[in-house]
Amino acid sequence: MTAISISPITGKERIQVIDILRGIALLVIGLVHAIFIWDGDILATYALMGIFLLLLRKLTPKTLVLLAVILVVIQTGINFFWLPSMFFSKDLTFHEILSKN
Repeated sequence: MTAISISPITGKERIQVIDILRGIALLVIGLVHAIFIWDGDILATYALMGIFLLLLRKLTPKTLVLLAVILVVIQTGINFFWLPSMFFSKDLTFHEILSKN
């Protein structure tokens, strides 16, 4: 005869499950709000980032700082090199761009 033992979730596992459920609930509320009320809502973004950040929980502080520096460098590169080229042509002056509108 075999017995099946079901142990309740305790400690850190319980907190992680609660955080995931909280993130999913926030995502649902954010998506409903964004679809039916206002598309500029940030709740869905917060929920996705919160769920993503749960993956980083077990990383050491040194690794987190390194990851943060890498992400800041990438974002800075995007802001200074890629975004301006989307909006401004190298052949036009700033005055010519403004006078087109």
